[in-house]
Amino acid sequence: MSDLIRDLSHKLIGSAPALKDLRRQVLRVAPQDSHVLILGESGSGKELVAEAIHEGSPRASGPFVKVNCAALPPNLLEAELFGHEAGAFTGATQSRRGRFALADGGTIFLDEIAEIPRSVQTSLLRVLQDHEFTPIGSEQTLHSDFRLVCATNRDLGRAVADGTFQSDLYFRIHVVVLELPPLRDRSGDVPRLAEHFLKQLADRYSLPCPQLGADARERLQEHPWPGNVRELQNAVERVLVTGATDRDLNAADFAFLDEATQPATPSTLVHRLVHGDLTLELFEGAILRWVVDDEGGNLSRAAARLGLTPRQLRYRLDKISSTAGRREPR
Repeated sequence: MSDLIRDLSHKLIGSAPALKDLRRQVLRVAPQDSHVLILGESGSGKELVAEAIHEGSPRASGPFVKVNCAALPPNLLEAELFGHEAGAFTGATQSRRGRFALADGGTIFLDEIAEIPRSVQTSLLRVLQDHEFTPIGSEQTLHSDFRLVCATNRDLGRAVADGTFQSDLYFRIHVVVLELPPLRDRSGDVPRLAEHFLKQLADRYSLPCPQLGADARERLQEHPWPGNVRELQNAVERVLVTGATDRDLNAADFAFLDEATQPATPSTLVHRLVHGDLTLELFEGAILRWVVDDEGGNLSRAAARLGLTPRQLRYRLDKISSTAGRREPR
């Protein structure tokens, strides 16, 4: 248990009351075998909580299998989860074990579970009830001893009400619910997190590790962090890689955060693109984020609106995040 407490303090960094309460809940929940649903905004650290639950459980020596349900098209998600036989569908040249089979004796983490299409939800409900499933194209029923941990940034109750999520599946996974606070609700933890990322990234890139000056700490605490911990990590990486590392960082080093908080609309973005004030790459990124925000963070609906698959949309968004050092549109 002491190892888990120490590990949690490194994974879930901060002293905000909500975070302390979350750590206490993880300590209580991890040794049990109940299904766990983790709620929280994108970038808030849901995967870290899932890992901590697995590592603090009797299944820690078993596999921890992660599935991003939003990154896979519906026609491949079922095969990915349950496996398939060779020739089961076009492109299935050989048999493949599914993620539930791979998770036998361990934990399976279904991230963005709200994005699973209803056609797959029925099959998922069965495996949660009986721990049994049938690979696509097979007549053999397989058994897997797994623990389920899942996560979403959506309101599942609303998804049930609007018919996109099965009520039976909702009640099956809604056993133990943990909620991650957004970073804006624990601004006092921001400097400590930033210092953690500075050290971590400086070690990774073999760079000197600068300190945060008083005005930089204040500036970071004032920012609303709509992208949560992931946005903070990207901001710190941008400053470390592109800025001076031989002095304390100041508020001016993080001036680009002001640009990111300015509102952008499709009409203003088109105007800036036409008049040469915005590159095509940044225009695309801003439009993608605007549509995702307009759909309340639902990647499936945003992807359909853009003529993309959720996997294609996530790939493009991840590619945009990787270029955080470039100037963002205002």
